[in-house]
Amino acid sequence: MRTKVKFALAGLAMLGGTVFLAGTALAEGSPMIMLTQPQGSVEFSKDGNAWSPVTRNKFLFTGNHVRTEADGAARIVNQA
Repeated sequence: MRTKVKFALAGLAMLGGTVFLAGTALAEGSPMIMLTQPQGSVEFSKDGNAWSPVTRNKFLFTGNHVRTEADGAARIVNQA
């Protein structure tokens, strides 16, 4: 009996986590583009003030910013 309760509680915890993560993703909206194959200096920002390097594939949302230095490049894949 206790094993069934443990499995039921584990299932509810996983379901709750999935709903939480899905709600967080929906709050940001759907990604508009994905940057792939970054080379050189490629950076993104959510607000245009704090910049972070892009070192692997990165989803970008409406309002995000991208900048590169002269040596920077990335492929843009439309997600809309």
